[in-house]
Amino acid sequence: MRKYIAEYVKNYWDCNRYKPSNQKPTGLLRTPVYAQRFETLAIDSFRPLPETSFVEEVFLRYGLPRRLISDNGPQFISAETQQTCNFLGIKQDFIPVYHPQANSSESKNRDLKPRLAKLVRNEHDTFEEKLPMIPFALNTAKCETTNHTAAFLLFGRELRRTVDVTHDLRALIDNDNFVVEITPYLKRFAGSTAEIKTSVKRMIADGDKPPTNQVTNRTSQRGSL
Repeated sequence: MRKYIAEYVKNYWDCNRYKPSNQKPTGLLRTPVYAQRFETLAIDSFRPLPETSFVEEVFLRYGLPRRLISDNGPQFISAETQQTCNFLGIKQDFIPVYHPQANSSESKNRDLKPRLAKLVRNEHDTFEEKLPMIPFALNTAKCETTNHTAAFLLFGRELRRTVDVTHDLRALIDNDNFVVEITPYLKRFAGSTAEIKTSVKRMIADGDKPPTNQVTNRTSQRGSL
C-alpha cells in the first residue's frame, strides 16, 4: 500500500503541473583533466587586438594539443580550421551558445579588458606595446582555487619580478645574523689587505729585488757554470 501511494503521488498529474520542484538542476559536466600540459587549449577572438600566429606562438613552442575548445565563431567553424585540426589530430569542441562560461578563455578576457584599458587609455595605437605586460601580470598572480600562480604550475617555479629584487636585498639586510656573520669577515679581510700592502712596500723598497729577478739571476748563473 505504501509503495502504491508513493507511486500514485509521484505520477499525479495536478501535483506535477502546479507544485514547484525543490530539486536542484543537474550540474554541468566538468572538463576532463589531462595528465600533461597543453593537451587542452581554449581559444577566443579578442578584437581589435592584433592577430597572433597560432602555429608559431603555440604549436611550435608548446606542441600540438589534443583538444581545442572555442565558441561557434566563423573563424573556428570554417572548413579550413576543421581540416587543419583533423589533419593534426586535434579534437575540436564548440561551447554552447547559451553558456559561454564553458570556454575558460572568456574569464581571461574579462581580466584582460580592464587592465588593457588602464594601460592604453586614449593611446589606442599602443595595443601591441602594452599587451605583453598584462599576461606577465596574470601569470604571476596567485589563483585562489589552486593557491599557486600559473607560472609555477607551468614551469615549477615562480618567475622573478622586479619587486623580488628589492625584497631579496631587504630580506638579506633584515636578517638577524647578517651583521654578526659579516663583521668578523670584514675585519679579517681588512687585516689581510693591510698585510698585503706592507709586503708590497717591503718588496719594492730600495735595495730589495723582486722574487722573479732572483730566480732569473740564479738560472743565468747556473747556465754560466
